[in-house]
Formats: sequence, C-alpha cells, structure tokens
Amino acid sequence: MRSSDKTMFHEEVARLMPQLLRAVTVRGENILTGGDLALSHIVVVDILSEKGECTMGEIAAALNFTMSAATAIVDKMVQKRLVKRERDIKDRRVVKVSLVSGGIKVAKKVHAFRRDITKDLFSCLSSRERDEYLRILRKVYANISRNKK
Repeated sequence: MRSSDKTMFHEEVARLMPQLLRAVTVRGENILTGGDLALSHIVVVDILSEKGECTMGEIAAALNFTMSAATAIVDKMVQKRLVKRERDIKDRRVVKVSLVSGGIKVAKKVHAFRRDITKDLFSCLSSRERDEYLRILRKVYANISRNKK
C-alpha cells in the first residue's frame, strides 16, 4: 500500500468510525432506555453482566473514571434499582456492586439490541465478507489489547 493510499485509508476510517459509533449509540439509547439511562449506566450494566460482582475500583478502572465519578454513576443506578452496593465482609473499605432484577432486565435488552443491530448492520455483507470482517476485527482488537497504556 502506497503512502498516499494509507493516508486515504486512515482518513476515511477516522471519518466513518465515529459516524458509525454515534449512529449505533443514538439508536441504542432510544431503543434501550427511551433516554432514561445514560450511556455510562448501560456500560456499567454491561460490565457487571459480563464480570458479575465488581468492586467500585474495578468499575472506575473499566470506565477510566475517577472513583468519585464512578460513585456518582452507581448512586444513580442504585436509585433506579439497577444495582446494589454492599461492603465486603472481609474488608469494610471495599464496596462491591452487583446487578439486581432491574439491571438484569437492562442487560438482556442490551444483549438483544446488540444481536439485532449487528444482524441489521451486516446484512449487506456476504457470508465470506462477514468472516473476513470478523477476522480483521479480532486482529485489530488483539493489537489494541496488546498496546493498552
């Protein structure tokens, strides 16, 4: 690939990726919550759904937020009856957060939405193109995972 071709590739991907992410995010927020939950709440539900019970420190780290910002998010989620917070029995300084029934329902909606939107987004691709896209996506993800700061 020539240098000018690489530049064009980077510019087009840099332009298209945020547009795609915004379109999916807006569609997801409207479908999933009707605007009732912030994107950060959905992310926390997703984290807890994947990992199970987490400490406040783990949530803050996963969001790349300060502890106080993560605490404010979890406070709102407790009020909305999505999560519960409990102190660790062995170390009272540690606060653990887990999903309750409201959060479990949101997690199921998130998973169903992702499945449906993925099916919709990639319906224009052939089976071979989807396989190739998935191979490339895995490779890009492995690269970004290796290069985390």
